Amino acid sequence: MHQPLRKYFYLGVCSTVLVINACSEQQPALAARPPVESPEAAPANPAGYQPETHMVMSLEQQITYSQQDLSVRLGITLDSLSTAEAKTVTWRSGALGCPEPGMNYTQALLPGVRIVLRAHNTSYQYHAAVGGQPFLCPQERIETVLPGMGTE
Repeated sequence: MHQPLRKYFYLGVCSTVLVINACSEQQPALAARPPVESPEAAPANPAGYQPETHMVMSLEQQITYSQQDLSVRLGITLDSLSTAEAKTVTWRSGALGCPEPGMNYTQALLPGVRIVLRAHNTSYQYHAAVGGQPFLCPQERIETVLPGMGTE
């Protein structure tokens, strides 16, 4: 190969390797549900309650998890909380009734659970898929449930 062509050949090979390397790097997976930062940030699992990630939770377990999570977030005892509502619902999308701005979600009707807890005259909504781990949905992101789709 001629000297000038060899230089371009090696430049091309190096460029190709760099492009392939940059394109093949694995991107970190997006979390299904980013942590909610309000009322106060809390650990992913409240103290004293550690469900396994593969465990399917019953409605009672979802209620207990939600109560313990909120008591840790607010720094109050479980006796200071009351359960105003806990029922199965149908969510409009994969956002589970709590869409985060700028995120895309599966556009399908999904069975789920809405748990409404009260503490100090304030309501807090926890949302989940059926059997899934509930999460606190900030007031400004709460979507309405489809009418007539939940069971009392």
